[in-house]
Amino acid sequence: MEGMNFKDLVVSIREVCLIAVFVLFLATPKWVNERLEDAGLTSVNLGFALWERTLEESRKEVEVVEQATAATQEQLNQISGKLERLTTNASFGNAPALRREVQQLKVQVDASALDLNRSQKELQKSLSNHNIILKDIKKVQKN
Repeated sequence: MEGMNFKDLVVSIREVCLIAVFVLFLATPKWVNERLEDAGLTSVNLGFALWERTLEESRKEVEVVEQATAATQEQLNQISGKLERLTTNASFGNAPALRREVQQLKVQVDASALDLNRSQKELQKSLSNHNIILKDIKKVQKN
């Protein structure tokens, strides 16, 4: 009889602890997540906190790539302008083969610039989608 009472007591304590942990997760998920990260548990998913952090990091990476893309686009535009000036230069009148080569390079640079421009637009769409998802997550967290 005493064995059953002790067993019931242990089960009851376990259930109370599980309920307390569940309430703690619901009431303060960010605090719990920080404590677990401090303890070295970096891949624990406590709901939206991990999603939000992952999306925020991804958004920052997209912003960095977008800036690099814009800088590369500017460099390609400068190279294209220089190639354009070279093809119109009077000194190329004697060298048609050289003029054709420069024109081909300009066509390649212009095509690369178009591809880069398309990539930049896709990055902007991705960044916009990240921002929308982050806003939705923050709304759900507030509710």
